[in-house]
Amino acid sequence: MLSARVGSVDALLDLIGRVELDAYVDDAQMPTRNTPSLQQDGTCYAHAAAAVLQMALLRIEGRVGGCPSIEEIRSRILDAFPQKSDGMDAAGVLDAAVEWYPPLHIKEAGEIGARQAVIRRRPVLAAFVFLAEDGGFF
Repeated sequence: MLSARVGSVDALLDLIGRVELDAYVDDAQMPTRNTPSLQQDGTCYAHAAAAVLQMALLRIEGRVGGCPSIEEIRSRILDAFPQKSDGMDAAGVLDAAVEWYPPLHIKEAGEIGARQAVIRRRPVLAAFVFLAEDGGFF
């Protein structure tokens, strides 16, 4: 490594850091993956938002107060944004929820921005709108 050029060393250290971060987040997510929660009609926004918030919080090493569980985050979201049969606006939920967990913030991004976030190992929440044949939303 000492004989490598500085740019190469930086790239290698960046790669090692990413692998360690990925392993840390992956290990922290293992209990949730092994016991997925039951989603009732109209609560998918809370599950998705809680997962992306926790993944973002897990990236903060030494966070004061630790990292809440997905269940704790989801419960807080459902308390503030009760279940509705047609769901909830995920962006609106995240706008409020990031206030509860500083220093998190959200940024709306298009396809290219989402790809860049994934490449940088940042959590991404995608929402889809389906168009009916008559041009309306459902």
